[in-house]
Amino acid sequence: MREQAMKYIEARSNRGKSKSSGAILRSDRTVLRYQGDLGRAAEEIQKKHGITKLKDITETQAQDYLNDRLKEKIRVRTVQGYAKALALLPQVKHLTVPSRATDKKDKPKNTRAYTQEQIKEIQKNIFSPTAKLAIQVIVESGCRAKDLASLCLASDRPVTNARLNKLHEDRFIGKENWVKVTFIGKGGHEYTSTISPGTAKQLAQHRLPIPRDFKERKQYNVVTKQYYDLPAGLRLSKLWTDASKKTFCASRGLHGLRHTFAQTRLREMLMAGMTWDKALECVSQQMGHYRASEVKTYCR
Repeated sequence: MREQAMKYIEARSNRGKSKSSGAILRSDRTVLRYQGDLGRAAEEIQKKHGITKLKDITETQAQDYLNDRLKEKIRVRTVQGYAKALALLPQVKHLTVPSRATDKKDKPKNTRAYTQEQIKEIQKNIFSPTAKLAIQVIVESGCRAKDLASLCLASDRPVTNARLNKLHEDRFIGKENWVKVTFIGKGGHEYTSTISPGTAKQLAQHRLPIPRDFKERKQYNVVTKQYYDLPAGLRLSKLWTDASKKTFCASRGLHGLRHTFAQTRLREMLMAGMTWDKALECVSQQMGHYRASEVKTYCR
């Protein structure tokens, strides 16, 4: 059943499509997640009902599977993932799963953002100069750990695969003297952010004579051209998590730096006189998003 699930999801993948296209399976990571969720669900349904093909799974069987997982106190978010994967089967049209608010009930609201003081303390336990530089680039630009591998000066690689007509010219307000850099994000979408002149000067010392291929995981099909000798992706995330745990006995993950960036930039733009709605749009564009609603997630 797992092999059937892998082939079924792969056949319906739409890598590189934009979110506005309505496509769901737009990246390797999403495809792998759906393959895993559908495969696990199908195997359990097979054990319970004896079916041998995905097309034989009924809507009732799929709902029973979800209900069983909820009884096991599995996180609602995880069960929603199974529901989304099962819903790709044409015969499964309506599945009921509680909202994620169930997971959050009675739990304290903790931000994922780090303070500047916390970032400095964690960096003291990162001993690799290139890793420290990579972290600084993320702090200043707000890029994703995986996107860092595609880092390039905007003067060397201007963005072309982006919604250029929707970009605000003043999205770099307060950073006019900083150096513009570009990244390739989810679905191949390019975005521009900035780093300080000091960081750019350090970065120049780690420029590779010949760009090399960067691949996040062996099972991912996307290969990125890497122009700088910096750790990125999972490798950098692990370095950060280990240093954070050593410093504070806990970690909010490297992705928490994007929360810090979003909140910091929003404050800077608002103080510069920009409206809230426009500030959200500008920050979203610097972070590789094109919807202001995406940034609200980082404001928590």
